[in-house]
Amino acid sequence: MYNIQPKTEIIGKIHTFVPSCHSTNDLALEIIQNTANFHGTVILSAFQTAGRGQKGNTWESESGRNLIFSVALDTSFLKVDEQFYLSMAMSLAVFDTLNTLGMHQTAIKWPNDIFIQDKKVGGMLIENKSRGEFLRSSVLGIGINVFQEIFESERASSLVLNGLEVGVTLNTIVEMLCQHIEVQFDILSQKHFADIHQAYLNIIYKIGQEQVFEQAGRRFSAIIRHVDANGRLVLLHDGQERKYQIQELKYVF
Repeated sequence: MYNIQPKTEIIGKIHTFVPSCHSTNDLALEIIQNTANFHGTVILSAFQTAGRGQKGNTWESESGRNLIFSVALDTSFLKVDEQFYLSMAMSLAVFDTLNTLGMHQTAIKWPNDIFIQDKKVGGMLIENKSRGEFLRSSVLGIGINVFQEIFESERASSLVLNGLEVGVTLNTIVEMLCQHIEVQFDILSQKHFADIHQAYLNIIYKIGQEQVFEQAGRRFSAIIRHVDANGRLVLLHDGQERKYQIQELKYVF
């Protein structure tokens, strides 16, 4: 299904396609455990039987119609308390890819859902392994709805429903994604954290706007101020700034 030739030094030069699997992230984790030079290895699949998202959410995906992608990364230069910069950098890589494809209303809904025009077209799941105060490795999993047109969820959408240019293929998107991942990973490896953070804030969904949230069954409105370096969402509520971890809040639409 895939015959990619990304214009990169490392990311995607080694790649594997499996027609169906339980999870491309799990396969990438196996590669990390069993291979010395795993950095940049990409796993692609047409369908996942046990794909997962943030906080254990599942992802609705038609077989062969969407992008299911994982890449094994050597993140041993990052401290554990710096790991959210990886999430920021990879969010930028996805944003840049979709922007290049003409999806100019792309935004990242905290922490790593991919939105276009208030609807979710995909998401990311990063799984890190650590050793002491440093990370050892990471797996970046990305799912993007590309050609699927019918969804059970009213909140879901796809690139083709947002005017994807005729002739663009899954191969094209994967190659572009590999290239943008490599660019952002190089910036991350140089530890340009402030630049990454500011660029990430520029693409956050509804930043500076009011949004309804739910916490422990209670709904409230707050203004999204920013996301801090540890990945906490900073909201202005009742005249005070409060910080929230990923598992504490749910967006209400």
